[in-house]
Amino acid sequence: MSTRQVSLVVSVGGVRPCGLEYGLQDKSGGLATGIPLDDGEEFRCLITVRTGSDGAGVPGGPYVHGKSGDRFLYLSYRGSDGEWMRRTKIALPDHVAATADTLVTRVRDTGTTRVTVEAAWTAAPAEPAAP
Repeated sequence: MSTRQVSLVVSVGGVRPCGLEYGLQDKSGGLATGIPLDDGEEFRCLITVRTGSDGAGVPGGPYVHGKSGDRFLYLSYRGSDGEWMRRTKIALPDHVAATADTLVTRVRDTGTTRVTVEAAWTAAPAEPAAP
């Protein structure tokens, strides 16, 4: 078995509620904040992909929640008092291709427990290293 890092890029359209912390939730309750876009926000995180003997890449790491076959990211809202207001699931692919360095998706936060997928996860070329 081998393990590698894969970058995730999630563009989220929809309205962000004012006065709440908002971001990708890790397993310890931390939030990775986004980069503002004209029509939403972009979130980035690294996941660990473990490649099994069958060659399938299984996602894991601090931002990956759920059981095998039902892995997801949490897009979470937290009030100033630290109480969780809402968590929305962004489903991850069951298996990550061995050649993927970066996975990209676009979703819309509709105020429910799961986002609406506008563009399925696709592999993107690795970003060039800084000079």
